[in-house]
Amino acid sequence: NLGQPLTLIGEAVFARCLSALKEERVAASKVLTGPKPDFTGDKKSF
Repeated sequence: NLGQPLTLIGEAVFARCLSALKEERVAASKVLTGPKPDFTGDKKSF
């Protein structure tokens, strides 16, 4: 009973497991593409 929500602990464990899979992440980054940002405003004023 640490007073932490179970989802917070679960996400921390998931992030740690995902972080351990560096070779798989590097291989996937060469195959997959993410969404492209579609910003049409003025970046300086933003």
